[in-house]
Amino acid sequence: MFSITLFSEFLIGFFNFSLIGELILIPTVTFISLLYFYADYNKQKEGYLAVSKFLNSLLSIVGISILIYVVYKVITNGKDLISISNLKSFLFSPLFTLFFIPIVYLIVVFMKYEDIFGNLNRSQFINRKRKLKIKILFLFFGNINLKSLDNAKEITIWNKNELNNEEKLMNYIRKRIRYTEH
Repeated sequence: MFSITLFSEFLIGFFNFSLIGELILIPTVTFISLLYFYADYNKQKEGYLAVSKFLNSLLSIVGISILIYVVYKVITNGKDLISISNLKSFLFSPLFTLFFIPIVYLIVVFMKYEDIFGNLNRSQFINRKRKLKIKILFLFFGNINLKSLDNAKEITIWNKNELNNEEKLMNYIRKRIRYTEH
């Protein structure tokens, strides 16, 4: 769960340059990065490959210089790192990510249900009572399984007549949602 990237990001964020240093460094590195991306995008053209390599080397030197600065600060001011406040700050990012993933998943599930119910509501040939029954069956058999919800969406797009005419609606939906392979 913890990686070198997380640790190095914390250290680089903890030890800042002076305000003047930041005001000079950030726009300069941003401008060099933009030049690098432009040169790298056009490296098929004559001269751009050399410029791309030069700017990549320049960005590498800047990155290594920042890393050396951080290592120097850790060695000289290592006592400042060890505190409960810094531990909380260090653990905040992975914990936030860990708690954010289920929220994103539930938003995707909600959006899929919104698509399914929107497709179903646009059907003029199915009466309101039957639509409600179909929605409840989709919720029951689809749950939060994304593959099942994709199958339910396929049913609402391509098989609306079958939903209207099917006598054993529950068996039809259960079979089509859970066991359909695309």
